[in-house]
Amino acid sequence: MDSFSVRGFNGFLEVEIDKIFGFPDQTSHFGGYDTESRVKVESNGFSVDSKLWLSTGEVFDLYNSLREAHEKLNGSAKFESSERNLSFAINYELLGRVSIQGEFRDNKLEDNFLRFEISSDQSYLNRTLVELTQF
Repeated sequence: MDSFSVRGFNGFLEVEIDKIFGFPDQTSHFGGYDTESRVKVESNGFSVDSKLWLSTGEVFDLYNSLREAHEKLNGSAKFESSERNLSFAINYELLGRVSIQGEFRDNKLEDNFLRFEISSDQSYLNRTLVELTQF
């Protein structure tokens, strides 16, 4: 199964594809292929483990923006799932520090959500880029 993770000192975010729909004949209007995936987030003792619907095209967009920011060690890479239940930004800061800030909502109709922040540095993102390349 395909997966990628964004790791830091105090937690991680991980996305793993369980099913791909329409491959290779039917692409998603969000780019790539629609998937049923699983998201796991752990940050300072709080956690989420839930289903997530996203397209591989959305992940490809994340890869491109993360690669650009990582090469410059400046800027940010943003992700938002088509259903808008997972969003996060990877922000490059001074001296190689990286901040990952985001939010996950299992159900948009309810007011339950996890807002998270993970502290990291550029060395952790090397692994993320390799995983996204293989994704």
